[in-house]
Amino acid sequence: MVVFILVELARLFILTNLVTVGLLILKNNTMDIGLLIGASVACSFILLGLYYLWLCAANLPILINEMERDEHIATINRLQKLLESKNTSFQELGYEDDFYRRDMFSITRNKLNNPIRNSWNFLK
Repeated sequence: MVVFILVELARLFILTNLVTVGLLILKNNTMDIGLLIGASVACSFILLGLYYLWLCAANLPILINEMERDEHIATINRLQKLLESKNTSFQELGYEDDFYRRDMFSITRNKLNNPIRNSWNFLK
């Protein structure tokens, strides 16, 4: 998807250069200023629309990643609730709360708070 976005951007740059060269040729070959203004305004609006569509396509992978992240968070929350409901049924049977089972689905955002990495500090 990223390759398509970059190729499309290159195509837009080439199209912009062609339009600019075309407007410069039109300027040198005609004396009608109204035609030149009309052509430049029309080409500008067309290029503006094309760049806007390219920007929408460029933001699509970002939106997909955010939606997938939200879905993963919702799945983790559902699994935590399921684990808590199973945990209460184990406590009713007389089993004690297991430390490792309690935080099974927690995600650490900070690398410093990661207990696995902190336990290997003695190797440095």
